[in-house]
Amino acid sequence: MLIDKPFWCNLDRYGNDVSLIEAVSGKKVSYKELSNEIADIADALLGNRKKLILVPLNNKIEDIILYLGVLAAGHVALLYSNETSSVGLNNLATRYKPDFIFGPALERCELSEIPGRFARIAKHTGYMSNNREGLAPNELLTLLMSTSGSTGSGKLVRLSSRNVISNALQICEALQIKKQERAVTSLPLSYVYGLSLLHSHLAAGASLVVEERSIMEKKFWNSVRENRITSFAGVPWTYQMMRKIGIERTAVPEISRFTTAGAKMDAPTAEWITANLGDANVYHMYGQTEAAGRIAVLPPELAAGKVGSVGRSVPGGRIECAEDGSIIYYGPNVMLGYSDRLEDLCLGDQLQGRLDTGDLGYLDADGFLYISGRKSRISKIYGIRICMDEVRDILESSGIEAHVSQNQPDVVTIRYRATEDINIKRFTELLVSRFGIPKIALSFERVAEFQRLSSGKIAP
Repeated sequence: MLIDKPFWCNLDRYGNDVSLIEAVSGKKVSYKELSNEIADIADALLGNRKKLILVPLNNKIEDIILYLGVLAAGHVALLYSNETSSVGLNNLATRYKPDFIFGPALERCELSEIPGRFARIAKHTGYMSNNREGLAPNELLTLLMSTSGSTGSGKLVRLSSRNVISNALQICEALQIKKQERAVTSLPLSYVYGLSLLHSHLAAGASLVVEERSIMEKKFWNSVRENRITSFAGVPWTYQMMRKIGIERTAVPEISRFTTAGAKMDAPTAEWITANLGDANVYHMYGQTEAAGRIAVLPPELAAGKVGSVGRSVPGGRIECAEDGSIIYYGPNVMLGYSDRLEDLCLGDQLQGRLDTGDLGYLDADGFLYISGRKSRISKIYGIRICMDEVRDILESSGIEAHVSQNQPDVVTIRYRATEDINIKRFTELLVSRFGIPKIALSFERVAEFQRLSSGKIAP
């Protein structure tokens, strides 16, 4: 896969075509205008060394321009969003000592502990720190992201420009994205799936409606129709909510492509998608932040014969399954490695294009991938190995949304949400029979609602 120039440095080639549309105001930004604004930020940020910059990335045009300007200047963007807590922001600022801090973090970080001064960068106010201690990030490093979609704690994923660009082009090819496409930010841009939507559409010269409102709001769907959206992305929760609020195919007639990734689709929602959206192209996908977005895609024309599969590798990548079921991915979009501390930013490419995904699964004879669970989700209960995801799947096949975990020895804790009372005895007997564990190993807890991450996944 030939990478001539980062797409964020070459957007003016699309001239007066529309790049971004602000959903609320209707404001349109051409590719030429976008390129000029990115260049203004890049010029203001140029210096004699590579810098680490704390960048807000919410579903706002000004955030997108600032983010792309940081990349165009050759610096490293450390992303955060409005969902990042003040504690998390302070943790990032003190742990990684960024050269610049932009956006709402200015008010939420304890800047008195970070020596520096306020500065104006193009149209943006930043805080210029002077406590970097001369430590420059590795020349390959471009982007730092949390695996959860919001930053502040835990390890970060180190991505290079090659990783980001490669996956954008892989997605363009796998989904056949054309200049005429128009997508909407139905997911947070700080979440890798939402960010890859931005990257792939800009790389293809397509347009993106930047929408801050929730998919649960009527005005969101009014905007989808008014802006004639042709491509829609969602995680399973997105489609569960569409089903719940009654979004029928006739309400979004212009959409010709639906994509889903982020978690395994529950059976009732998968059936609803087939019945309600079946005349459109529905792509089931699999990805990770560690691979800059997406790893596998199932083309819609093959979905009927590969039920439950997430498809084959994106172009330029390769998937293998080890004897123990470990899913290994090889490709140019594999991250450089993780970062737990400031010194890790100096590290180079530790993985060399090979990613142990941490997931378990198998490839069929045609090379299609099926995911069975996650290594970290396998526990021993009374000496028996049990995959928590398999327990969840059994419940969700009956229409019960559940989160399954082991919070204490020899106990499987099942938190579930159901509109009606469920037959606990029947499910207990079913799980006891399936896994061979005693009844006392199962604990059921009903919840009104699940707390969710920005990605739509259920919070642990």
